[in-house]
Amino acid sequence: MHIKSDETVSSEKRLRYSILFMIAISIISLGHTMISKLHVPASLAEHAISKYQKRIETAKPFLKANTIVGYATDDLFDKTINKFDHAYKYTVSSYCIAPILLSDSIHHKTIIGDFHKPFYLNELRQNKLKIIKNLGGGLFILDNVGLNDY
Repeated sequence: MHIKSDETVSSEKRLRYSILFMIAISIISLGHTMISKLHVPASLAEHAISKYQKRIETAKPFLKANTIVGYATDDLFDKTINKFDHAYKYTVSSYCIAPILLSDSIHHKTIIGDFHKPFYLNELRQNKLKIIKNLGGGLFILDNVGLNDY
């Protein structure tokens, strides 16, 4: 039977504590990375929800009550946009435009265009979307000329 000296036991404890310390640091680093990826989009963080709500509500007078309208934002043309950013903008816009129902699709006759990057005029034409009203600040009412009224 081999008896470990105090020095060997102490070295093993230091090794175990070192490994545990490295695991803890790795977990903290991973957690920090995950949290930093779940940020509020910069374009919405600059505005309080009430300001964003006022912006979106400017579209209501140009929309029929109790209808479903489509929704388009930057990621319609720019596929590098973070899907979390899109989901956040769509959810906030849906809340702000109620009781009008917002559909996350351009396959509707009337569409709210909520753009935060340089405007995509050529891309709108290619998708048969025509500007009905420019509400300013990247907000548009669009008509899908490829669809008939229903």
